[in-house]
Amino acid sequence: MLAGIAISGALIGGSTSVYSAVISAAKTVLTENNYYSFSHKTSVDHKDVRMAKIQGHYYLGEYTEAASEMDVLDPTNAPHSSDPGTLLAAIQALAGSL
Repeated sequence: MLAGIAISGALIGGSTSVYSAVISAAKTVLTENNYYSFSHKTSVDHKDVRMAKIQGHYYLGEYTEAASEMDVLDPTNAPHSSDPGTLLAAIQALAGSL
């Protein structure tokens, strides 16, 4: 359920409370199972949850936190810049490849 809250919240967005809920739900999921995979559709997994968390941090202006999460999700290109424009480009490029 928390993975659904994180992923759908990132898609819906719209307010700081929604993005805060996304981050909180994603954090709980990833703490309980760092390699989460949805049992009914295994293509939905920890990467989607972490990307939702990244987007939540970004939309709240928490660029350093978003960059740190990008380092985990995309270690090949770490460290990621916390510059908003550079970070957004990296997020968009990675989101398209998940």
